[in-house]
Amino acid sequence: MENTICIAVLGEHNHKFGEQRVWGSIGWGTTSFVCGAIIDWFSRSQDYKNYTPGMIMALVMTILDLYVASKIEDVQNIDKKTEAGDMKQVLTNIRVLSFIFWVIVFGFLSAFVWYYLFWYLEDLSRLYHPETISYIKTLEGLTQTIQCFGGEVPFFFLSSYILKRVDSMKVFSLMFFGFAVRFFLYSIIKNPVWVLPVELLNGITFALAYAAATSYTAEITPVGAEGTLQGIVA
Repeated sequence: MENTICIAVLGEHNHKFGEQRVWGSIGWGTTSFVCGAIIDWFSRSQDYKNYTPGMIMALVMTILDLYVASKIEDVQNIDKKTEAGDMKQVLTNIRVLSFIFWVIVFGFLSAFVWYYLFWYLEDLSRLYHPETISYIKTLEGLTQTIQCFGGEVPFFFLSSYILKRVDSMKVFSLMFFGFAVRFFLYSIIKNPVWVLPVELLNGITFALAYAAATSYTAEITPVGAEGTLQGIVA
C-alpha cells in the first residue's frame, strides 16, 4: 500500500514517484553490504555462515519501519468510492489486461534475480573460484549495493525526466531488452566477482521499469480503485 499512499501524496505529479522510491534503494544498498560483511566477519572461524547478525538487523529495521509508518498521515480520496462497475471497466479493458500481463512477466523475470542469483553465485564460487567462499556474503551484499547505488538510484532520480519524454510502453520494451542482456552475461560468467558490473543493469530492469509501471497504473485506474492495481504491480 505504500505505493498507493505515495501516489496519492504526489497527486498529478505521479511521474515523480521514482524520486521518492529512491530512498528505499539507498537504504537497501547500504544495509545489504553492511549485513553481508558482518555475517562474513562473525563466520570467519566457522565452517558455516552465521546469519544471526542479519536476523538482528532485520528485526531492528522492521521495528524502526513500523514506527515511521505509524507517523505517516493517512491519505484517502473521499470524493469517490470504489464501485464494482469501475473495477469491472478496468479489468475488462484490453489496455489494462495487457499491462497486467506485462507486470506478471516483469515479476517472473525479477524473481530469477531476487531468489536465485545468490545461489548461482555460490555455485560459481564452489565450482570455479573456491578462494571467494570466505567472503561470498560480503560479495553478495556488495552485489545489492551496486544494484541500488549504481543502477537504481540514478534511474529513480532520472525517471521523472525520462517518463515526461518517453512513453511508458517504450520503457517496458527497454526493460525486456535489459533482462535479455543481463541473463546472457550471467550465463558466461565464471568468477562471481564479475557479476558486479552486470548489476548496473538493474537501473533499467527494475528502477526505471518499476517507476514507469507505478506511474502508468495511476493514469489508467479510476479514482478510489488505485490500491487494487497498485497491489498487483507491487
